[in-house]
Amino acid sequence: MAGARRAHSGARLHNPLTLSLSQGERGEERGVERGQSGALHERGASSPPPRFFVTATDTGVGKTQVASALLSLMADAGLRPAPFKPYESGCASLARPADALVLREAARSEDALDVICPHRFRAPLAPGVAAHRLRRQPSFDATLAAFRSFAGRALVAEGAGGLRVPLDAKRDVVDLIAALGLPVVLVARAALGTLNHTALSLDLLRERGLPVRAVVLSRGRPERDPSERDNAAWLERRHGVEVLGPVPFLEDPARRRAAFRRVLRPLIGAEWGVNRGAR
Repeated sequence: MAGARRAHSGARLHNPLTLSLSQGERGEERGVERGQSGALHERGASSPPPRFFVTATDTGVGKTQVASALLSLMADAGLRPAPFKPYESGCASLARPADALVLREAARSEDALDVICPHRFRAPLAPGVAAHRLRRQPSFDATLAAFRSFAGRALVAEGAGGLRVPLDAKRDVVDLIAALGLPVVLVARAALGTLNHTALSLDLLRERGLPVRAVVLSRGRPERDPSERDNAAWLERRHGVEVLGPVPFLEDPARRRAAFRRVLRPLIGAEWGVNRGAR
């Protein structure tokens, strides 16, 4: 919206128990540069390829739908985007992590699942909790090595749950965002309560000095909520962020995907060949 201040920023490995990457490369956080972390895309020497980290105010609010829509728009623009879902819980099959597969399909990617999703767990718990139950410590070095393998490409990384969800004994999702240095797309519910939940997340991101590219509001239920009329404007006015949506609730999956793509198209933009009329 017009009054908003926009925040801008800019080797297959495995562990047979958690399907985590091996602990080989010891980079720690210092091994990852902030920002776009790689060479510029061939479309223009002045503009790096678009890269985002998709997180949310809660679980089940639409992170995977937002991430897959962004990846599909990038793929439409010929950007060869990299899908990155480094931690996934609740996997019915460790060999086929559902969310990571959705992202890979949206990106039209042939990247190995072991790199797209190095840490997978059966238990429907926070990744750090699931790992603790298994008496495992997911290798953060492996996460960073996987991320570095996508250097120079457009990329969408998707977190697990919200910002304070533990990934291991020491780190939460917000620590991963800081290590990767990617601008954040924060997904939030469109309904009553989102002003508080979104503000808490934005405050933490601001406290950590992490750039927010946009907030995306998504309707998760068919019922109308009277607060939806005001929520976007209040978030923009109070927090100085661009707010997109709300994405309407639609029962048909294809129409729902198209709605996410329409709302998110401005984040890719005409510079990368994504026109407003495309579905």
